[in-house]
Amino acid sequence: MAQITQYKVALITSVYYPDYSLTKFDLVRKVLSIIPDYAGVDYDLFIMNDGAQDPRLHDFIKEYTPRGHCKNIKYTHRENRGITKSLNELLSQIDDTYDYICLLDLDVFVPVYWLKKCINVLEYSNEVGICGVLVEDKLSFDLQFGASQTKEGVLFCHVSSIGGACLVFRANELKNYGWDETLTSDHIDAYIIIRYRRDGRSTYAILDRGYHPRDIYESKEFRDKKLVSFQKELPKFYAILEDLNNKK
Repeated sequence: MAQITQYKVALITSVYYPDYSLTKFDLVRKVLSIIPDYAGVDYDLFIMNDGAQDPRLHDFIKEYTPRGHCKNIKYTHRENRGITKSLNELLSQIDDTYDYICLLDLDVFVPVYWLKKCINVLEYSNEVGICGVLVEDKLSFDLQFGASQTKEGVLFCHVSSIGGACLVFRANELKNYGWDETLTSDHIDAYIIIRYRRDGRSTYAILDRGYHPRDIYESKEFRDKKLVSFQKELPKFYAILEDLNNKK
């Protein structure tokens, strides 16, 4: 695939993990090491250390230098405040010269040219609001609609559900939405997808899948507490949905 040169792309990511899951550092380090070779298009990295309880992460990111498709890095270190505050702050750092924003979790492996391919899909049609990469085995493509193909040969398919591990947006659109800071840790992917769908924009994924090796790098305590947090934030999420429906 030919190199895309006419677009300015920001890759944003917020990192947090507690001291009872320090093996996450090994995964974050691996992902940061390979994505400059895998993106397929140049990008600027905006990374937030959201108070991760691991001094190795701070030291590693401070020494992380641009290479490959990663052209510039802006690093921010804050106390843990929740991912929505961190992501909104990262959005505020991105000026209007950017065309696309990629939201990427640093605990997943993404396929080769994932960023270039997702941008190709967004360029394919204005009906495409979000294009991402499926990394969870339980999530699948809506094959009843069939797969489509861009003129560059990128295969993609409609998805009814997709996690927030790897999503690409038009920059001006995402900045207009932002995240509801009522949510602090969970359901933020569902929130942003719903905001797009309310405006008639669909969610797609490229057919190349990613991989989330949670069983290798996440402790059982970490996974159990994530499940508790997921359930705890559900009432907040439902209240946000009700408010959105009332504003129709």
